[in-house]
Amino acid sequence: MEDKKERRNIKEENNKSQFSVSDKRFWAKKREGEEEAKEPVEKHPTFVEQLKTELENKDKKLREYIDSFKKMQKENDNFRNRLEKDSIKSVEREKSKFIAKFLEIMDNLDRAVDSAKKTGDINSLIEGIKMIHNQFSNFLKTEGVEPIETIGKEFDPNVGEAVEVLSVSNKKDDNVVLEEIQKGYKMNDLLIRPAKVRVGKLIQKTSKEDQ
Repeated sequence: MEDKKERRNIKEENNKSQFSVSDKRFWAKKREGEEEAKEPVEKHPTFVEQLKTELENKDKKLREYIDSFKKMQKENDNFRNRLEKDSIKSVEREKSKFIAKFLEIMDNLDRAVDSAKKTGDINSLIEGIKMIHNQFSNFLKTEGVEPIETIGKEFDPNVGEAVEVLSVSNKKDDNVVLEEIQKGYKMNDLLIRPAKVRVGKLIQKTSKEDQ
């Protein structure tokens, strides 16, 4: 009797251990599903991530290059401005040195004019002007400036300007500079100012038979 009762107790305990409770409520299941559902994590394939990384690196390098270029451009602008200022100062210094050489000639001219005013001697004034002219000519030679010789030579349009044509009967005067209105000057091989001249032109005489 006791064995039968003991077997019944064991059977009841086994049934209890196998008993499970399931919630049949549909809304309860939905909540559980919502709790379990998580926002999907966006994950790129390996090659896409690699391309994205490379693009970011290139974009970073591009910004660095742009910044470097802007900096270099600013430095070049500053250097160019300094160079222009230095060049202007250098030209001004050389110009002042060149002009200073004329001052002595100007001083002699002033002395000649003052002397002529005081003495009234025209001959002395003429001699003084000649002296200053020679001084100025010598100064121009030291600077490489020389007058262009044109009179009696064949007209050269490269160094002269014909302002008038004169009729000549002698063939040797044809296309030859007869008069010089204004001297021309050159400095070494550089033309500073062309000479203004009058040029001869041969006029052929016609006989009555040719008419």
